[in-house]
Amino acid sequence: MTEDSHRSLFGLIVAVAVGVVLGGLALSMALWVLGGLFHILFFLARIASIVALGYFVVWLLSRRREHSRVH
Repeated sequence: MTEDSHRSLFGLIVAVAVGVVLGGLALSMALWVLGGLFHILFFLARIASIVALGYFVVWLLSRRREHSRVH
């Protein structure tokens, strides 16, 4: 008696092709989401550095102004 549990070669090729396509789509979607998160993160870091630089300039000018009042 022989068991008929063997898959055909064509079925195996189709299964591998579908796995590669679905895996590629999942990987590209994950990298797209990760890229979007990094885009938002670097945008917020850019805004924070601009605010910090502005605060430093205001602090430096106010310190200079106080120093000139004392003398």
